[in-house]
Order: sequence, then structure tokens, then C-alpha cells
Amino acid sequence: MPSSQPHPSSVGAFPAPLGAFGRAMEYMVDAAQRSVLFWDVMRRRGNQYREHLAETTPNVLDYEVELVLDGRTLDRPVNYGLVKVVPPPGVELDPTRRPFVIVDPRAGHGPGIGGFKADSEIGVAFKAGHTCYFIGFLPDPVPGQIIEDIARAEAVFLEKVIALHPEADGRPCVIGNCQAGWAVMMLAAIRPELFGPIIIAGSPLSYWAGVHGKNPMRYSGGLLGGSWLTALTGDLGHGKFDGAWLVQNFENQNPANTLWTKQYNLYSKIDTEAPRYLGFERWWGGGHVNLNAEEMQFIVDELFVGNNLAAGRIQTSDGTAVDLRNIRPPIVVFCSKGDNITPPQQALGWILDLYENVDEIRSYGQLVAVHLHRDRVGDRHGLPRVRRCAQPVHAHGRRHRGRLRPLHSPPRADGEGEEVIGNEALQRHCQPCPEVRSSPRKRGPSFSWIAAFAGMGEATGYAILGTRIRVA
Repeated sequence: MPSSQPHPSSVGAFPAPLGAFGRAMEYMVDAAQRSVLFWDVMRRRGNQYREHLAETTPNVLDYEVELVLDGRTLDRPVNYGLVKVVPPPGVELDPTRRPFVIVDPRAGHGPGIGGFKADSEIGVAFKAGHTCYFIGFLPDPVPGQIIEDIARAEAVFLEKVIALHPEADGRPCVIGNCQAGWAVMMLAAIRPELFGPIIIAGSPLSYWAGVHGKNPMRYSGGLLGGSWLTALTGDLGHGKFDGAWLVQNFENQNPANTLWTKQYNLYSKIDTEAPRYLGFERWWGGGHVNLNAEEMQFIVDELFVGNNLAAGRIQTSDGTAVDLRNIRPPIVVFCSKGDNITPPQQALGWILDLYENVDEIRSYGQLVAVHLHRDRVGDRHGLPRVRRCAQPVHAHGRRHRGRLRPLHSPPRADGEGEEVIGNEALQRHCQPCPEVRSSPRKRGPSFSWIAAFAGMGEATGYAILGTRIRVA
């Protein structure tokens, strides 16, 4: 194996007269050195994992925080909390600018992805002088908490942020990554008055959308027999669903990367890759969190299998319908063709599910801005790529977010694209977005038989295990 960065000790160690034997010896020395360094990184990853689990509130935030509200003290307690992010030395905040609230995704991994690097969402907002808050969570849920309880808690958190910033020029800008994106959109549909601009990054909202023959995770729920396996897993977990199953589901998207490519990439770049590898593994595999079985069952039944969010078929306990057309603040959507977990069709298809055309979006007084990164080379869930393509947009858009009517077109770079939909002032920018149009309103025949297969699987599974799997 040729070395991309040969070690000085191995280069020229064997004289030319040895010929091919000398090159073979050089190769073996290089391989031995790389192997020792590789396994040392594996050792450090194991130690990092144990140290991370020993923390009281494991997270990967790169900033100090101050607790503002503990969700466990609310009338309907949850394992979420609101913290204020302490700016690093030298950063000056402007109290008149709207605060930013980053909601972290609870999709199996621990919290902190929205602020685990200096150029993350938090870092970019700090550079613009905005106060930042972070909504994160503890590893274990409060017994009995459900998704609606979390939404109500997040509403309380936003009310607190608004109360702390009476002089701000607008409501908080709320950012939801991945799972947190659909949670933010659900809350915004019920309590739109709490929100300023909404930014959702790599967030699935149209769960059956995708490209024919690709995006296999959208088929798995049906092919595995519907949602009864989720109920069984929660029952086997004594009322808890281990988030490691969610992470494993993501890994199954590309087993070659999981089992070989990721490790070989470290081995081949062992001189420089260790810090990046360990930083990512601290979040990706550094301690998975649990969900209550009822929470996971809601996510599967209502979202990923039921696809009920964009259809407006979800209701709260008091009968309030969750209709995304009720959202009035501007919505900015980041997605990437390199995201194999939330492809652009799943991030954007809800627009076609809800609206017939651009005029209907305008009729609701809404504004939707889409920033699509067109590079097909994938990152794990697209989050690092979303961060990279978001930097120029944040740098430009943060200056206008206080008056986001209109949202000015962000600068473009090679491999990137942006579509703006809605608002009369933006009519000249409105162009058909092919990634949205490729998600048909009527699903193809493949989904008809998958839905039928799921129904048969659920009927069989629940019949074998009982009419209702007891979650205790």
C-alpha cells in the first residue's frame, strides 16, 4: 500500500540494491507503524467513550453553558432543558438582536451537534452578536413523558427566552437539526406566535418521498412488517427504546462505510485524521440515549410509517390539529444530496403535500427558502455538509434576519443551489425546484404494495404477540 504521507523513519530505510525486497520491507514497516497508530486511536476512542458516559450530562458542546430552565420541574416533566450558551472571550453580544435557540436532535445520539465546533450554528450566531440558547436533553426520559409533553416544554422554553429579551428586535430564530426539525415545525404549527425565523437542517417532513430505487430506509418500515417491531423492542426494553437501534438503522444505510471505509480512511490518513475521527465518534457513538416506548411508537406510527405530519392528520390531546400551513414565520430549509438519511425529497416534499403552487403559499402569507447543496458525495446524515454550505448563508442572512421580508438571496458557490418560494417581493426569484417536483403527490405503485405488506405484517405480529403488546 503506497503511503500518502510516508513516515521519515521508513523512507529510504532500505538501500536500492535490495530491489523489490527492499520495497516490500518498506511497505511492511509502514503498515506496522500505521497499525500501531490505528489501534492507539481505537484505544483512545474506548477511553473517550467511558469518560463520556461518566459525565452527569453527556454532551459534545464546545461551549460553557448556564442552566435557565430544567424540564423536569415543569407541570408535565420531561428530560429536556434550556441553557444559555456562554460566549467565548472576545465575543460581544448585541442585546437588541433577536436571540437564537438551537434545538438538538434526539435521534439516538447524545446532545451537542449544533455547537460542537467553533464554526457551528452557535459559533456563527455568536460572530453576528446574537445571544444563543440551547435546548438539549438527558440520556434517560422522564417516566411517562410523550412527544406532546416535549412540545409543551419547548413552548415554555421559548416563552422564557422571549421574556429574557424584551428589547430584542424580533422573536427568537429557532434552529432544528434532523429530528428536532420536525419537532420545531410541529410546535410552530400550534404556537406560531413564539417564533421568529425557523431554520430546519436535514429534517425529514415528507417520509415516503424519495427517488425510485434509492433511499431504502423509507421502505424498511413496510418491508419489516410495519410498527409492531417497534412495540416489541420497547416491550423488551421494559418500556424504553434504546437509541442505539436508531443509530444502527442509520449505519445499515451503508454497511460498507460502517464496516470498512470509515476505518480505512483513518488508517490511510493516520497522521492527520485522528482528531476528526475521535471528534465525530464522540457524538456518533459516544453514548446513545433512550426514549420512552410511547415516544418511539408515536414517531413510527404518526411520522415514518404513517406519514401523517404533512397530511395534517396529527392532533394534540386537546384536539388541536397540527397543520403546517398555520406557520407564519419564514422557514429556511437546508438539505443536501449528500445526505443519505434525509434526502432532499424528504426534506422538501412536504411543500408539494401542502400546496398546489407558489400562489397558494403566498395566499397563506408564508415564506419558504430552500438551500440545496448539490454535491452527491455523502456525509453521515449530511450534518457536516449542511454546516459547510450553511456558513456563507448564515454570514449573509444573519444581517437580514431581523427584517426577513424579503429574505435576500444568499451568495452561491459551486455545487450549491438555492430556491426561494413565497412572498410577493420575491416573485422574481421564484423558480421551479426540481428536487421538490420529483416528489409526486401520489406515490407510485411500489408504496401501495409496501403499505399492504406493512398492514399484513402488523396484523400478523400483533396476533402472535397479543392484540396489544404491553409496554411496562
